[in-house]
Amino acid sequence: MTGEPIYRALVQVGGEFATLTDHEGHFEFNDVTSPAIPAWAMKPGYFAENRFQRSSPGAQSNNDPVVVKLVPEAVISGTVTGQDGSPLEGIHVQLKTLTVSNGLNRWVQRQGTTTNSEGRFRFYELPAGKYALSTGFHLDGLPDSQTAVAYVPAQYPEAGGATEASAIVVAPGDHREATLSPNVEKLYPVTGTVSGYGESRNVSFHIETASGEEITPIVRFFAHTGEFRLMLPGGAYMVTATAYQQGMRGRGQLESTRAITVPEGPVSGVGFTLEPAANIPVDIELTTVNQPAEGSVQQPPSPNIALVNVDPHSPYSMLFAAPLHHGDSYEVPGGPGPRQFESVPPGRYTLFSTPDGGWYVASAYCGSVDLTREELVVTGGAAGCSIRIVLRNDSGSVHVSVRDPRADNGQPQSGAAVYLLPLGDFIRQEVQIPSNALSADSTMTGVAPGRYLAVALDHPQELAYHDLEALRRYAPLGQEVTVTPNGKADVEVNLVNGEP
Repeated sequence: MTGEPIYRALVQVGGEFATLTDHEGHFEFNDVTSPAIPAWAMKPGYFAENRFQRSSPGAQSNNDPVVVKLVPEAVISGTVTGQDGSPLEGIHVQLKTLTVSNGLNRWVQRQGTTTNSEGRFRFYELPAGKYALSTGFHLDGLPDSQTAVAYVPAQYPEAGGATEASAIVVAPGDHREATLSPNVEKLYPVTGTVSGYGESRNVSFHIETASGEEITPIVRFFAHTGEFRLMLPGGAYMVTATAYQQGMRGRGQLESTRAITVPEGPVSGVGFTLEPAANIPVDIELTTVNQPAEGSVQQPPSPNIALVNVDPHSPYSMLFAAPLHHGDSYEVPGGPGPRQFESVPPGRYTLFSTPDGGWYVASAYCGSVDLTREELVVTGGAAGCSIRIVLRNDSGSVHVSVRDPRADNGQPQSGAAVYLLPLGDFIRQEVQIPSNALSADSTMTGVAPGRYLAVALDHPQELAYHDLEALRRYAPLGQEVTVTPNGKADVEVNLVNGEP
């Protein structure tokens, strides 16, 4: 942001006062009896610096000027063309943004649009961020004819994965232009049968390409025979068949996923056997190391236990371990004991847990799979193991000294934040000292034992601390520190200004 004045922005204070700014961005209200009422401003092509908060004078006096900051929108526009360079009308274009969830980069669908008669599309009012574009699967002609063809998805940038190399990086006020040219490919019939769908009269199909892009071809399913027919271009796909059945406690999901390769010719005899999604038992054990003081009572922890889908192209989801049930009644989980993940779809997961009161996950296994270091892969049906979690209460603390090399007194500026990023552990979460509590010397308590990278940034950011590539980028910016059970660690870090 430049800090330049914005002309003719609408400024409001409460419901009584409104005006437009002059050429210097100046506005003025007289006879405002409550200076703590937040000011709010808007102008087409701009949005508030923080969309969820309004600027507030806070402790300012009536005579102090109020500064309301607006951020110029970013725009991503472009053209979709055929291989001959001619514009394509009616092609769906999807905009995704790269976000950080649970320490991992993940693509999230933001919005979509359709190209006009000139093949043009435009996404506006975008905040600074990392984006990617893709075109949708677009049928051209009759779906069941022997000459059926379709425009297959094209991506921009072409690099795959969930990294900055596969993103359009935009700053406030940027206008980026892109051209996408999807290929036209012949469609081939893929036929087979679905079994195990019970009383359900409908089976849906979810189809992804090898790069994780979803496509939506025409699907024919005949419930009386279980036969289906898809029309797909040549290539490799992951296809999931899903049906729902009414159960005693709501709708039950039946699924089957398999890889299908279409070798530029018809494929027949493909079978899907639908099974209930996996139920995974969970047992929590407490190891009390630090005993409560005499005369006091130590409350057992009630941690949230969840599985997080780690596929960067899938929607972010957390499946929480459910209370056990007996018939139509439920037991509410509290402290140690059994729980269960119910109806876990096929996928790759990490375990998420946030115990309170100084407790932490000391170990977590599903059979021989160490969930602190490995992903849990669920393929459908029975998971083949139960999860056993051990919690301990001998967490440690970290004393952090922060120095700003650019400040004369070395003190960190207002708005800075310190993070402890876990190393070599999927379950431990980042530990943060928020900007409003940060000083040159701060202490973090209740820190789970293990190795961490201490990093101090000049403004709060979402960090992909469970991403190895991102951690390698952060490593030169901080200092490693090891926390031992009931231990007290010290670390000194320099403040990092700008993007890490």
